[in-house]
Amino acid sequence: MTTSPADPGAPLGTSESAVTPRLVVGASVLGPAHIRLGLPNQDAIAWTPSSGGGDGLVVAVSDGHGAPEHFRSDAGSALAVAAALDKGKAFLLTDLAGEEALRALAAAIVATWHAGVEVDLARRPFSEAELLALERAAGPEVRAEVQAEPVLAYGATLLVALVEGDAATLLQLGDGDILSITDEGADWAIPPDPRLFGGVTTSLCLPEAEEDFRFGEVLSGPGGGYLLLATDGFRNAFADEESFLMVGPDVWRCAAEGGLDAVAENLGPWLEEAASYSGDDVTAAVVSLLPT
Repeated sequence: MTTSPADPGAPLGTSESAVTPRLVVGASVLGPAHIRLGLPNQDAIAWTPSSGGGDGLVVAVSDGHGAPEHFRSDAGSALAVAAALDKGKAFLLTDLAGEEALRALAAAIVATWHAGVEVDLARRPFSEAELLALERAAGPEVRAEVQAEPVLAYGATLLVALVEGDAATLLQLGDGDILSITDEGADWAIPPDPRLFGGVTTSLCLPEAEEDFRFGEVLSGPGGGYLLLATDGFRNAFADEESFLMVGPDVWRCAAEGGLDAVAENLGPWLEEAASYSGDDVTAAVVSLLPT
């Protein structure tokens, strides 16, 4: 099993984070099914500032689709988090608020992601080996569909948190989970989308992507709070939703005993165990919200 700290450029616990207390930790685990098939980790995670602290923190987690037609979804997820950080950071520098502003932010993220896909395709067009592998796995019709709509190869979901002190604005496209965690337990900060079931998900690669974004807001209490942003490989490791929500109290107890450093030490093993059950890549970020 391969576990890596989630980091957009600086390792967790750098000297910079010693000056500015970090507010986010994360990890990503390559799923056993991908190990067996020789596939890369198709999840991505990043945040800005890279120290994980300071005002105006943006955290993004993306899950590249695993189906054969999405054979470049590892690149798609990396492009998704890059677009979210770029546009999310710019959004926090404005005074914009409300659903209309968030819809505009979602549209900007989608447009930036598409531009990144175009650059990647220009740099490395689909190879015949990639297309033959797709045809063998999914048939000539799917190969033709992807050649006609190359963006399908990069399909990915996206979770974003824009954090300012004790408050967070949230965006979600597709499956995965954003939990709000307090001393009273955990619940979904954005309720699960009833349209998503049996592996069906909304996606950046679909024409209606910007309309499919969902939004939420979280304000911490006097004791502070945490957010968990996780790809669906985490929840799929649990028997039911009630069992999955027990992750919240585990995070709270761990942080109460040793802060985010303790969460960082435990997060990798937690995700490894989840991946051993779900078989999928599992990626998660834990974000600290300051007390009100």
